[in-house]
Amino acid sequence: MKYFFVVIIFIFALNEDIHSQIFGIKAGLNLSDMYNKRDQEEVQSNMKPGFHIGATAEFPISKMFAFESGILLSNKGYKVDISETQGGVTATIKQNVSMYYLDIPITAKLYLPVGSAKFCFLAGPYLALGLSGTATTELTVNGQTQKKDEDVNFGSDEDELKPLDYGLIFGAGIEFSNFTFGINYNLGLANLLNNTEFNSTINHKVIGISAGYKFN
Repeated sequence: MKYFFVVIIFIFALNEDIHSQIFGIKAGLNLSDMYNKRDQEEVQSNMKPGFHIGATAEFPISKMFAFESGILLSNKGYKVDISETQGGVTATIKQNVSMYYLDIPITAKLYLPVGSAKFCFLAGPYLALGLSGTATTELTVNGQTQKKDEDVNFGSDEDELKPLDYGLIFGAGIEFSNFTFGINYNLGLANLLNNTEFNSTINHKVIGISAGYKFN
């Protein structure tokens, strides 16, 4: 994590070479899932739709190269829908886990002008801080359903998730005048579990589709 802060310090140390700081806003759709592994076996889950919204700051180095950061409120999580039948009894488990994070990306951007538009490609690390979450579980056995709602807590206890997430971002986009449109993939590298008794790991996987506006 210390290298993340070194990158931030390096960016702001370039003030003499930076032409201007460009601030903006963006929002969009999250399609999130989690890589969930237990005893060397992957637990299957499905994508959950969510959102992200926040402010951005871009630091141009040249006409083709820039750094971008910001702070985003991001809704992540996953869904599970499993049905099994044994001995004539059918059991279905549906779970919806929704978590809220503050994401801080630090990406390098390469611009390629094409006519009046600019295509861009970006990559870099991100940090995220877990704020809150909920987990809704429905168990249905032969038509009888029980529903349970629980809070997802962040902390250092075994039944909590680690509050700090980090990973890598890869993406591409296009800009018309002050308007931006992009798609990116966030690959979580942090194991969020405090309890690793069964060699378990969980990591975020998020596809983000966004639109934004720059106030330059």
